[in-house]
Amino acid sequence: MYGQCLQGNLSPKNRQVILINRGNAYQNAGDYDKAIEDFDQVIRQDPNYAMAYYNRGNALCLKRDFGMAITSYDKAISLNPKYLDAYFNRGNTRRRLDDMYGAIADYSKVIEINPQFYKAFNSRGVCRKNTGDLDGAISDYTQAIRLKSDYAMGYHNRGLARKAKRDYFGAIEDYTQAISLNPNYLSAYNNRGIARKLSGDIRGAIDDYTQAIRINPRYSSALYNRGISYRALGDFDNAIRDYTLAIEINPKFAEAYGNRGFAYKELGDISRAKEDARRALELNPRVKVPTF
Repeated sequence: MYGQCLQGNLSPKNRQVILINRGNAYQNAGDYDKAIEDFDQVIRQDPNYAMAYYNRGNALCLKRDFGMAITSYDKAISLNPKYLDAYFNRGNTRRRLDDMYGAIADYSKVIEINPQFYKAFNSRGVCRKNTGDLDGAISDYTQAIRLKSDYAMGYHNRGLARKAKRDYFGAIEDYTQAISLNPNYLSAYNNRGIARKLSGDIRGAIDDYTQAIRINPRYSSALYNRGISYRALGDFDNAIRDYTLAIEINPKFAEAYGNRGFAYKELGDISRAKEDARRALELNPRVKVPTF
């Protein structure tokens, strides 16, 4: 369809619009190279077309060429200093490169342009948490929730920051709110389970992990965490069962091997305990394993 349109006698502006639309279609279909070719054609025709640089940045990011993606976003922003989406996506890309402070600067610029953009507060909160600024993160998540009261991810992420501050009951409250908004929120069940265990409610933790596993029986993290809780109760058989299921789903799960080794040792099965310890250390030399 787009090819036929481009064969006609088109004005430069109409040709650019068709190329942008075809590039977006290629990108949505997963053909990022062809998408980039179309955006490059637009840029050659009009080097000041900010959207073409922005779209090229998106395609490059999807190709995982993050450095070149940032270069494209830079150009889009230089042409349009209030290009909110370019700042936001450049922030996302910087975050993927672990440039948390660069990402924070971009999200802050988004918020300056549009103080109602709740996703920018949430994303800046993630970066602030990753830099250790837990209070700043909580403030950002709280603002995101104020702007969008049904924002389950905002509650979930604030729960993570509260858990990091050892405010386990505050974290549980946030995870519970996230689950009320999204009853299939796997990581909210898993993380509420972790917070419940840390607060001493091991049975409640097991209930949460079990619910996560009901939703997704291949959720290895929940199986592993439930195994830890069973082991804490002295239920080594169920712990071993859960560690084994987690390993079947993720054969490189070093911590699951290590903890299963502890459970085998506590049951007196030293041979299996030693084998799990050996396998765990092969996968991760820093993982905790039983000693003999």
